[in-house]
Amino acid sequence: MKINHFFRVSVLSLVMFLLAVSQGISKESSLFGEITKIDKKNLVFTLKTRDDKQKEVHIGKTTQLYRKKSPRQQDFAAQFSDFKTGDSLLVIADDTAAYHVYPARVWEQRAFLIQNNLIQTEKFMAGEVKSVNKGKKIIVFYTFQGEKKNILITDYTQLLLKSREAPVSDLKAGMKLAVYVRWTGFEEDEPDLLNASQIQDTSTYVIEKYRQKCGPVLAEGTVEEVSMESTSMKVGTTSGMSYIVFFNASTRWIPGNPKIKKPTDFIGHQVYVFGYPSRERKNTATMIMNQLGVNILFELIVKGGEVPGTQAILALGELVGIDSSRISVMYGGKKIVARIVPQTVFLKKDQQVTYKDLQPGEQVLVKGLYDKEPVALIVQSFGKKEKK
Repeated sequence: MKINHFFRVSVLSLVMFLLAVSQGISKESSLFGEITKIDKKNLVFTLKTRDDKQKEVHIGKTTQLYRKKSPRQQDFAAQFSDFKTGDSLLVIADDTAAYHVYPARVWEQRAFLIQNNLIQTEKFMAGEVKSVNKGKKIIVFYTFQGEKKNILITDYTQLLLKSREAPVSDLKAGMKLAVYVRWTGFEEDEPDLLNASQIQDTSTYVIEKYRQKCGPVLAEGTVEEVSMESTSMKVGTTSGMSYIVFFNASTRWIPGNPKIKKPTDFIGHQVYVFGYPSRERKNTATMIMNQLGVNILFELIVKGGEVPGTQAILALGELVGIDSSRISVMYGGKKIVARIVPQTVFLKKDQQVTYKDLQPGEQVLVKGLYDKEPVALIVQSFGKKEKK
């Protein structure tokens, strides 16, 4: 699978570059534009400026030229022949108002951004630790795609193990990690030694993903009791405290073990319980996850991009009302109301339609996410029941 990249290149190259231009450089004026024509004989660039004007930039013997020509480049000094049409330039001169400009310095955009630390690339990777040099704080890391990476843990790296900050000494070979790295420059400038901005172990990463979908962790520990009569679960923590959480038909379960078939089978297993705190102190779980499943979930999320188990059947029954913001369905003798969002997809006779095409009385299946208010992602209509 392709590694997920998170780049701020496009934003910074526009915002930061224009910021530098707008601020001006010393007492000289600056001009930003794109090369549309190159006169090699007379050493002249024709530029199209941001306001759609044409400028001729005359390169003299004392003009300093800078351009990015190769990955990981450190010295950006360049020759006239290195520039190409389409290059974005920052031209610095005593006077840039005239049609003919005689600059002191000309910077190609990418070189200027790197030289002034105005551009950074962030990259996410997931994989397994091969070895740890605790003295140098360097880990040898293999991504799930088989790429070898050398990761440096700096004083600014946030190392989170089991959702808590931890020292480098706690890292061990064989651990699976999510790593966020950052460097000055573009994707092609990735260094051999990567500075980590944040490192998460599998449980930290998985818990954060499920917290975003299912609410905060209500309880973490070993299941001591399960009562089907009161639909409750008692979870004991390592500190000796116990928490009572409740479950219902909407609670989703990740058993993490094929032998677990029903709630009472969770007794003795370590779990994470997600949900939203209740004012009545009757905290109901949206998700109960066996900790045995964390490593598998970690790989499924980073490789597939989806959070398994977070989409569920919200309702299956008769549509009683629908508009642009809400859908109401009779399900199990109760009226279920779910929020409609821009991402909601409506289907009827296997064709995608709009909410206006659905009518009360039709039988519908609603799939989505449980939040403080259920969110409908897929609404499928099967039409109205035929009268016997």
